Amino acid sequence: MRGDEFPDLPELARVQSQDRTWVLVLLVLAALGSLYVGLIMYEYVRWREHLPVLGQVLTGGLLALAAWVMLRLLAAYHWYETDSDGLRLGGIIRRRFVAWTEVEELTTHETRGGSTSSTLKLGRGRITIGPGRLGLSAADSVCISASAWQHLRRLGRTDSAALTPGMRSPWEEIPGDLPVEVGQTTRRVIRGFAWGFTVLFAVGLIALPVSALLEPKLAGAHVVMVVVGMILMVVVLKEMFLSDLLRSAWSVSVRRDVLQAKLTFRSVELPWDRFTRAWWRPSTLGHHALVLRSDELAAELRIPYDPTHEPSERAILATIRQLRAARLPLPVPPPRAMGLGLDPRRRGKR
Repeated sequence: MRGDEFPDLPELARVQSQDRTWVLVLLVLAALGSLYVGLIMYEYVRWREHLPVLGQVLTGGLLALAAWVMLRLLAAYHWYETDSDGLRLGGIIRRRFVAWTEVEELTTHETRGGSTSSTLKLGRGRITIGPGRLGLSAADSVCISASAWQHLRRLGRTDSAALTPGMRSPWEEIPGDLPVEVGQTTRRVIRGFAWGFTVLFAVGLIALPVSALLEPKLAGAHVVMVVVGMILMVVVLKEMFLSDLLRSAWSVSVRRDVLQAKLTFRSVELPWDRFTRAWWRPSTLGHHALVLRSDELAAELRIPYDPTHEPSERAILATIRQLRAARLPLPVPPPRAMGLGLDPRRRGKR
């Protein structure tokens, strides 16, 4: 395709990874890892005089493995942002900035799942941007790759041949009619919410009696670990399940001037130009959700996407089309750009 078919888009001038749910999970894993290491150290100090050499070697190996995993989690990049200067990457304990002038080549390819993965070749090393990276969803990968391509094209480091079908989506029009209405969008959310808390309490009911049967001197430590672990699990479940239940729309109506949505305890009606942020939230309950933020909303609004339900796809596409029509600099790819297109074999099934 000709380069003039892809003019610079303001929504791609600055793009950053949006979802932060996994950060909480990461911190919980680090906390549980600390408890695990502490338990191993306690047991080792208590029984070290009775451990054979092999046991001491295995204990040291377990500690080294736990420390290595925790260090990898803490040192991994989990936050990405592009602007006119370059690419910024961030983690819990480190940061990195790569200027566009340092990039020698941009290579891209479509993943097996239908999303986009790109690689920035530097003078020394390379950086991969893809949905398999920590902190990067399929939508983030598409938008950040498209933004990097737009900035690098100005420097003559790439051309339109590097665009994957997903990366072309910000320039493609989304046809369709209005209004679009869809109901019962959160059935899977409720089911996942129920299953999550069922598993939580099952683990707690099993773990507490078992800890009480242990040697009395160790029972207190195990009870503390179980209680702390359950508290951390509740925090994760609250963020990943309860927030879905409260913030997801039961039904949505996409109209030319406003978006109407019914949530669990309230209804929302906002003009399109009042929204300030929009992004895809990766699946936690078997579905993805389009998340919308506005200064007039106390909490974010989530529109679940069900790839087996055609009205759900039409509502999502109509929402993205109206956000673009409002001239909002919000890079939101359509579902098919992330490999989430409607499967014709399951069309209309519930």
